[in-house]
This record gives sequence, structure tokens and C-alpha cells, in this order.
Amino acid sequence: LDLIVIASKEEAFGRVAIEAMICKKPVIASDTGGIPEIIINKKTGLLFKVEDYKQLAEYILYLYNNKQKQSEFGIKGYKRAKKYFSLDNYINSVKSLY
Repeated sequence: LDLIVIASKEEAFGRVAIEAMICKKPVIASDTGGIPEIIINKKTGLLFKVEDYKQLAEYILYLYNNKQKQSEFGIKGYKRAKKYFSLDNYINSVKSLY
């Protein structure tokens, strides 16, 4: 895959986005649910307004034709996912509550 598109109208947490980022794949996703907390728009991926399929199409073409941005989003997304959404991070957060 060259990129991952998450075009959900509703999304609870955004696990698919994290899984894609761990695989160093650039992500284009709707700005719903927990996704905006995972993806930093135009830094670790691209976010579009729910049901704005014109913007989605523009983002797909932009990333598909820009291998450098694909790589940049893939690497930055990977680093963000590892730092904030890894199992170790989760375990340490739970431990700190106790």
C-alpha cells in the first residue's frame, strides 16, 4: 500500500490510524472521533472534514504523486505512534494512576 485512507463518518478511537502509522504508512483520515488526537494535520498525516470527498480526493492525488511527503508522513507518524500510543506507554500510564 502507498497510503491509508480512513473515510469514516464516525470513529471511536482510530486504532486503524495507529496501526498504519506503526507500519510507516501515510494516513489520510476524516476528522472525527479520536482521529484528530492521533494525527497532527499536515505534520503526521492529513485530515479532511467528514463527507468532504472533494478534499479527500485532492489529498489522495497529492500524496499519491508526492513520494517525499509519503515518506515524511510515514516516518513522523511512526515516531508519534511509538511515542504516544505504544504498549509500553499505555502500561506506564496505567501504572502512574496507581
